[in-house]
Amino acid sequence: TMAQQSPVLQTLGTLILWFGWFGFNSGSSASNFQSSATGITSRALVVTVVTTVSSCLSTSFLARWREGGHNLNHVNNGIIAGLVASSAGCATMTPGFGLVTGVVAGVLYYLGHHLLLHRARIDDVVSSAPVHGIPGLWGLVAAGLFTREDYYAQSFFPSRAGRCCGV
Repeated sequence: TMAQQSPVLQTLGTLILWFGWFGFNSGSSASNFQSSATGITSRALVVTVVTTVSSCLSTSFLARWREGGHNLNHVNNGIIAGLVASSAGCATMTPGFGLVTGVVAGVLYYLGHHLLLHRARIDDVVSSAPVHGIPGLWGLVAAGLFTREDYYAQSFFPSRAGRCCGV
C-alpha cells in the first residue's frame, strides 16, 4: 500500500459501490415490467451477492496462498471484480453458476493484476484494467454460457430466448 492510500476509505468506497450495485443490477434486470419482475429482481440480487462473495473469497485465498497473508487491496478489488462479473448475467443464471462466475472472476482478477502490473509493468494505480476489464469480459462469456432459456424469456424477450440461452 502506498502512503497516500487509506485502507479504511478504500473499504468504505468499496462498500458504497457494493450497495449501489444492488440497485444497478436489480433495476436493469426487470426493465420490461412484467408480472414476474419480483422474481427476476430477487434472482438478480441473489446472484449478485453469491458472485461477489465468491469472487472476494477466491481472491483472498489466492492472495494468502501466493503472498503469505491477506491484503485488503485484493479483498476490495475482488469484491469489485465479482460485482463487475455479475452484471451481465445476474438475471438469467442460477446462483450456482453465479458461484462459478465469481470464483473464476476472482482468480482472473488476481492473475491479471499480477501479469499486467508486475510482469508487464503497466502503470495502473487503481488496478482498473484487472478489476473491470478482465472480470467484465469473463462476465460476458459466463452470461452466454450459463443463461437459462426460461430465465432469459422472463427477463427479456421470449421470442429469442432459444437463440440466446446458454450452451
